[in-house]
Amino acid sequence: MIIRDREGTFVSRRGLIGIVALTLVAGGLLLTVVSDSSRMVGRTFPGFLIWDNGMLLAFHDADWTGISAGLPTYGRIVEVDGAPFQDRASLMDLASRRPLGTPIHYEILKRGRRIALDVPTMRFSLAAYLGTFGIYIFGGLICLATALAVLYLKRNAADARALSVMLFNIGSVLLLAVDFIGTSRFGRILPVLEAMTPISILGFVAVFPGRRFRETTIRNFLVVGYSASVVYGAVEAALFYSDPELSRRLGDFAYIGIALALGLAMLALGHSLLREDSSTHRVRAAIVFAGVLSACLMPAVALPAFFLLGWNISWSLIFAPIFFFPIAVLYAVIRHDLFEAERFIRLSLGYSVASAMATLLYSIILFTLDWTIFPDLATNPVAALLFVLVLAVSFNPILERTQAALDRYFYRTVVDPGRVLEDLAADLTECDDEEAIRSCVEEKLRAALNLEWVKLDRDGAGGNRDDVELGFPVSFRSEDLGTLSCGGKLSGAPFAAMDRDLLLGVASQIGIAMRNVRSMAALRDAQRELLRKERLATMGELAGSVAHGVRNPLSGIRASAQMARQQTAEPEMQETLSNIISESDRLERRVRALLDFSRPFQPTIEAVDVGSILESVRHSIEPQARRQGVVLEVDVGSDLERAACDADFLEEALLELAGNALRLMGEAGGRLRLSTAQSGQTIRIRVEDDGPGIPENVRSRVFDLFFTTRSEGTGMGLAVVKRILDSVGGTIAVSSEPGRGAAFEITLPVAMDDRVRASGS
Repeated sequence: MIIRDREGTFVSRRGLIGIVALTLVAGGLLLTVVSDSSRMVGRTFPGFLIWDNGMLLAFHDADWTGISAGLPTYGRIVEVDGAPFQDRASLMDLASRRPLGTPIHYEILKRGRRIALDVPTMRFSLAAYLGTFGIYIFGGLICLATALAVLYLKRNAADARALSVMLFNIGSVLLLAVDFIGTSRFGRILPVLEAMTPISILGFVAVFPGRRFRETTIRNFLVVGYSASVVYGAVEAALFYSDPELSRRLGDFAYIGIALALGLAMLALGHSLLREDSSTHRVRAAIVFAGVLSACLMPAVALPAFFLLGWNISWSLIFAPIFFFPIAVLYAVIRHDLFEAERFIRLSLGYSVASAMATLLYSIILFTLDWTIFPDLATNPVAALLFVLVLAVSFNPILERTQAALDRYFYRTVVDPGRVLEDLAADLTECDDEEAIRSCVEEKLRAALNLEWVKLDRDGAGGNRDDVELGFPVSFRSEDLGTLSCGGKLSGAPFAAMDRDLLLGVASQIGIAMRNVRSMAALRDAQRELLRKERLATMGELAGSVAHGVRNPLSGIRASAQMARQQTAEPEMQETLSNIISESDRLERRVRALLDFSRPFQPTIEAVDVGSILESVRHSIEPQARRQGVVLEVDVGSDLERAACDADFLEEALLELAGNALRLMGEAGGRLRLSTAQSGQTIRIRVEDDGPGIPENVRSRVFDLFFTTRSEGTGMGLAVVKRILDSVGGTIAVSSEPGRGAAFEITLPVAMDDRVRASGS
């Protein structure tokens, strides 16, 4: 069953039952160990501690009689007062029946050599308990409590689960070590958990602060590692009585494995601290690194001294700093949102503080009334009713103010996501293009969350930056519209869950706004296209009227001028009549072009040899180029396939482009180059000149109908070229640098076959 809490977090009832079960197990283990071990306080004991198999321990205070007598570490007691050693309980019972300070004679076997020592009994004081068992119990309590807290706060996160497993393992080892020295009530579970500890440490490092390996690799490692650890620990436990020294040696190797795992953990966390791109990961790694360093610094120095130099150091002192690590984790959870648990913490602290304040208010009221007016009020049923009324009246106001104060503490700035989204939505409605949306969003978010930078990109380029902390896709339904990327906070604090929720809501609003802007742009384009078609229709009517009213008289004028020129022999008269005929032809061409543009083109799409068309164009314009001193170059690419086009229309378009280039170059000469190239299924034809170029402010309008920069121009030439290419499925683009010429590039699809395919535009 799944339950949703008031802020949307999903809580699994099965998960809660599991956590409750673990809490009961941990609590039972803690209470049992404390109860058993505390019975030694005030009793007489031998002056040292041993395992049940007679092995001596490095677990003592400096003033114990065993240390003063020179009791060797890692030796094994074989005789007590001339009798064979039986077990730990028998020795403790013998010491408790002897007068305080009475020496007991021991025969100790170490490395095949027997050592005889007399050790006086002494009293096991509370200070001795706190300096030995107390350190282990406190460390175990902190580790288990932290493990359960982290598991409850963020049990769905892999790194939180791994940390909980590691801390639960370490905490259980510390408590079971106390039991193992004392009553051994839980048998020989300790060796198994000791062998599992290195695997739990490496399992945590594999996923913190981010996953370092593939999930399947980590899973396989844990399965193999834990299986091998169980077998290793079981062998150590099985040899506990039959071969105590070998069992002890296997235990030492287990602790060496723990030391190696901690060393690898330090290296991995240090690498994350220095190399992680995410500042959130660096902060998390830094805190855990500091905790691990604090907890492991003394063991890192003491363990080599113990094993290699033979120093008689108490293990209770070696592991005394172990609680620094879980405390650092708890601090990081509360202060730096280590596992994104700030929502639960805020709510829990809010309710706890509000309840405490309401109870305190009730207590003050009750004490005041009890002291002044009603002496027996504390035992009166009216007090209970008063308590309920005080809670009902004061709890919600106190809770609201407490929660607001906690929010300010956690976030350092007062961020109201609802207000930010409301203001942003109002501003976005006034944006009429995507650039305005971008500026509005970046400014609002940077100010609201105190961010280093915010970037809204259509192509997602912001997500490629090295300092991106958070990135959200911007989309509308299934349409990808861009990426919203954010840098870190100026305060250096990590992003909280509320920040992520706010950014997710902003990304959704951006998607809606951008979709609306694009829809409006498409509507404006459709309106412009409709207006263009209306103009073409008007032009068609005008062209028909011109054709009817101008062409017939124009033909008569031209015919009369031709007859007059044939009948006169005067050169001046013939020149004048020739000019009349030339201007009549020019006017006829303009009328014909106007008629052609107003009529739908009817191209015949076929497989066209582009090279032959370029040769034809060259023959047509070569005389004019020679007269102007223009060098004409035609470069047809090798192995050029045929293009899907209308040959006549393509030649007309190329003649128009080349003629324009020659007119612009004038008598100054230059170079005119026509070239072809093929890329995949596309053929490119390029017309380049060395003319004056096209100014940037008019470059985007060169294909508009009736747009011209020449006083004698009609503004129809390039518009006709554009329409020709549109009709045959091609495109044309222009590039130019003022003073360095212009280049027009035509793209056409490659013909799929040589069959003629007729189509209308």
